[in-house]
Amino acid sequence: MKFIYQILFVIITGLMLFSFNAQTRINTDLKKELDVIMFTDQAFRRQYDPNMSEQERRNIADSLNMDYDTMRKNLLVLMNKYDAENIKKIETIISKYGYPGKSLVGEPTNRAAFLVIQHSDKISKYLPIVRIAAEKKELPFRSYALMLDRHLMEKEEQQIYGSQGLEMGGIPVIWPIKDPANVNALRKKAGFSQTIEQYSKDLFGGNFEYKVYSLEEVKELFSGFTIVQ
Repeated sequence: MKFIYQILFVIITGLMLFSFNAQTRINTDLKKELDVIMFTDQAFRRQYDPNMSEQERRNIADSLNMDYDTMRKNLLVLMNKYDAENIKKIETIISKYGYPGKSLVGEPTNRAAFLVIQHSDKISKYLPIVRIAAEKKELPFRSYALMLDRHLMEKEEQQIYGSQGLEMGGIPVIWPIKDPANVNALRKKAGFSQTIEQYSKDLFGGNFEYKVYSLEEVKELFSGFTIVQ
């Protein structure tokens, strides 16, 4: 019996040391930098959320040391400014560390680089790195799925997971999907919690009805518009 206790002690001690070592591998300075980047990436986008209270909006302005009314009047300009600054910072970080994933900066900070890249014109450059991070579980696979879909939409090709929608001239659509019959199974496998029908209502409102379009139909529907994402 004493021998069994000794074995258990060794196992528990080993697990505790492993946990401690895993925690000490987190780069706290990099985590702090990425947390700030992620906050500024989301700060102005959250202002467009109709469900956000005015107090929450004001709290964001205070956190950025900005005058609330000035921020509200210049949301798009400020968002573009911070996006440009953030992607430069992320590129520097990636050149030094590779993708800053879960084992380096923890969760949810591991999504910071993904968010900044997703909101930039650098998706094609960094998509392979994001894919590898997702395959290694350094990043939720659904994040890669979102980026892949956006990349395909930007190339005017069919998306895979149905995560990208488009609205022009008051016409909202889910961008054409390569395999619409199986898209919900693919979404579930990728880690999405909603079906395409549920997700599309969140994206465009409760009255929106999901409809399958071909690329040709979408191009015809939006003829006369410049398709921008």
